Amino acid sequence: MKEVRLAMHLSRDMLDQWKAVRNRNLQQGETVTEAVQRWQPPEKDYVKCNIVAALFGEQRCFGIGTCIRNSHGHFIKAQSKSYEGVPSPPEAEVLGLRDAILWLDNLGLSKVHIELDCKLVVDNIVDSSKNESEFGNIITICRIMLQQHPNSKITFVRRQANCVAHPQSNKGVKIVCSSPGI
Repeated sequence: MKEVRLAMHLSRDMLDQWKAVRNRNLQQGETVTEAVQRWQPPEKDYVKCNIVAALFGEQRCFGIGTCIRNSHGHFIKAQSKSYEGVPSPPEAEVLGLRDAILWLDNLGLSKVHIELDCKLVVDNIVDSSKNESEFGNIITICRIMLQQHPNSKITFVRRQANCVAHPQSNKGVKIVCSSPGI
């Protein structure tokens, strides 16, 4: 039931986000195509995996959403998870990346283009320096896991191009998180 609520919430917020951007652009005299980066399909024979994290401070939990689409933009599979706790946004995003890599492994997908809208996570994955924080430890785990997938790549994408499941806020939707913490 919580997955249905999260999916409904993410869908509503995606629509609200689109409307807000469109209205802002119309007020500024811009065309929507000038201001909004759109989701782009991956190259042939690849799938694209978009990952997003959402924090719900009042409920003291966070959620991870992952969506896979093919090179034609067709939906393949999605998952959502919720966890107790309130990590920083980059920590939630890197935990989402870790979960997505494990999920992609279980699905047997090897040619994957992973997109995140958290530049800090993408930059840290690409950067080979060591970070001794909890965030850095999870980054290291993700780097090691990604080494097992030489045909995969990870890139940063602006938030509006990653809105497959990205909530802008939790207006009017009560999220119930009851999964065990990490």
